[in-house]
Amino acid sequence: MCPSPRTRIARISACRSDLTDNGIDPDVMGPRALCDLARRNLDYFQAMLGYEAGLREVVELISRTRGTDRAARRIRPSAG
Repeated sequence: MCPSPRTRIARISACRSDLTDNGIDPDVMGPRALCDLARRNLDYFQAMLGYEAGLREVVELISRTRGTDRAARRIRPSAG
């Protein structure tokens, strides 16, 4: 069973945060680099999403959430 669109967005946002924490910023990647990233790490994205998402879907989800994580980090108060 496929998760709801809201759940998919929440899960891909967790992936994006994980990537950013590891020095990979998908917001600055061009379409080809983003596709290459998703292709090389498709198993990771599928595991994080919780279903067998295809390459195109993973790229679309990453692209659709472009910039949203950055905005969320600005809104959250820093722990410090």
